[in-house]
Amino acid sequence: MTTREPSDFLSELRALDACTEAVEWAKTKRDMREAWQTCERGDWMLWLVGTLSGKPGSASRRRLVLAAVDCARIVEHLDTTGAAVACNDMTEGHGLAVRGITVGMVRSAADAADAAAADAAYVADAADAAAADAAADAAAFAAYVAYADNAAVASGAASASARSHTLRECADIVRRHYPRTPSLRRKP
Repeated sequence: MTTREPSDFLSELRALDACTEAVEWAKTKRDMREAWQTCERGDWMLWLVGTLSGKPGSASRRRLVLAAVDCARIVEHLDTTGAAVACNDMTEGHGLAVRGITVGMVRSAADAADAAAADAAYVADAADAAAADAAADAAAFAAYVAYADNAAVASGAASASARSHTLRECADIVRRHYPRTPSLRRKP
């Protein structure tokens, strides 16, 4: 892999509409490879691979779905209703291309999990934004945001360090699913 000039990969991140905070952080990195290897924000990494990995519902996104489910599983124990586990199981089945599991079924499971989480009062406002992503692609982001990204809120001990820990753990999970630095070119 050839190393790009920092301005090139930063321009590409901006062109993909990466959030300002992520672009500012990326300015401290030599290239995309260093950024990918040192990122401690699993949410940013899932967003990036989601943006790059093809059309919603396509086979090219199955790895993304499985990475998001693995992130969500970190905190599914916090859900006392079982809706998160059911959602994660359904989403994982879709990611593994289990026959008979449709995107609609996954969306229904995600809606049930989201409702259960809201009833338990541990989903932050970010879950609403994730629901829009879920409607576009098998609820992978809804599962991630509603559970993994808001684990500190869910546990009742919302703290920056707990959230940072969860995001770091998710970043490692994403890197296991995507060990190679992604190319910043979108798939058709």
